[in-house]
Amino acid sequence: MKILLLAAGYATRMHPLTLNQAKPLLEVGGLSVITRLLNELLARVTADEVVVVTNHKFAADFEEWAKGYSAPDGSDVAVRVIDDGSTSDEDKLGAIGDMALGMSSNPDDDWLVAAADNLLETDLSPQLSLLEEHGDAVLTVRRIEGEIPPKTYGEVHVSDEGVVSDFIEKPEVPSSDLVSIGLYLYPSAAAKRITEYLDSGGNPDAPGYFVAWLSKQQKVRAHVLQGLWWDIGSLETLAEARAAYESKA
Repeated sequence: MKILLLAAGYATRMHPLTLNQAKPLLEVGGLSVITRLLNELLARVTADEVVVVTNHKFAADFEEWAKGYSAPDGSDVAVRVIDDGSTSDEDKLGAIGDMALGMSSNPDDDWLVAAADNLLETDLSPQLSLLEEHGDAVLTVRRIEGEIPPKTYGEVHVSDEGVVSDFIEKPEVPSSDLVSIGLYLYPSAAAKRITEYLDSGGNPDAPGYFVAWLSKQQKVRAHVLQGLWWDIGSLETLAEARAAYESKA
């Protein structure tokens, strides 16, 4: 299995903090967000390569980060940074375009895909077991308590059998308490369909658009996250995460 981290966004909602620093490289409790995420993933998943897709503006910064990264257990895992060539929101490839780019050199591998601005602490064995048992793509979801703000999360509807029945990318009027957290397991057969999706005119922007399409073509299974998760999507959530990790120190 290979790990693909999506890190090509410009985090305009967090300007001016992210004008000259990529959001995944922001520090939380003494480590960058992407380091904390990757440490957690490598503690749970055996991967022979990590691919980070970023934009041209921050590519050199991620290259420098990759040179200094070492897995927490001391294992030698290859980290490859890919520059998608974009310089702003206006010419970006979109997250699904970046997925296709990142996977293109290894189309026959299974992939764990994660948004690089996620922080999580959880056991991934249930998702891996679902992948191994059924061979289907697996979407990790989180149950949100209370009222969900409009256009905030990818909304997920799940059948009693644990199969995704519908996925709506950031709806105006949320109608499910299950949301996508930006963590996906794609067996090679599903990953290869990304090109098919894009060639058919699919929206290349948010990863959820591909999930919505794929779930109509074949089974996509869902697992409800048990554990901690922060989506570093605003200055407020960044402050919350920093406070949480500082309290652990």
